[in-house]
Amino acid sequence: MKPLTQKSLALAARELAARDQLLAGIHAKYGDPPLWRRATGFSTLAHIILEQQVSLKSAKAMLVRLEASIQPFTPLRFLELGETYLRSLGVTRQKSAYLLDLSESIVSGELSFTRLARMSVSECSFESGNSRHNHSAITKPRAASPRYSSRSLLASPTLRCVSASLSRSASAKQ
Repeated sequence: MKPLTQKSLALAARELAARDQLLAGIHAKYGDPPLWRRATGFSTLAHIILEQQVSLKSAKAMLVRLEASIQPFTPLRFLELGETYLRSLGVTRQKSAYLLDLSESIVSGELSFTRLARMSVSECSFESGNSRHNHSAITKPRAASPRYSSRSLLASPTLRCVSASLSRSASAKQ
């Protein structure tokens, strides 16, 4: 798989615009989408979780609040402080669970950014029953605990794609 570049993103946007009238109108009005790059790591994934279903400005404000209140800003520190502390800072119950799930995955070694960067798309999938799921190795639903479910944000296509993309773009730079 080739890394995503501004040129390949622009070509893909133009191809989609050629196939779909609604997208063509959006593309004509706004042009090619920007290629937003973010650093690989916990802070970026936490920011992405905070961005789900709120404005980017609101998510950024919450991230700034968390970074000011949680030092060091690490997965281990999130686990030490726990859900009650995150909730006291204004993080929703569900996003607190997602942040703690992410933290636990990193601290336990289940999520390795180095390992993720080296995975192919097929390695980022798993089989469940008779169907193939595109859950990455970091987002496989955990049925063992009531806090974890396949409906969690960590099983969302957005986070899977972004986290895989972040890891691949970081490894391409090295």
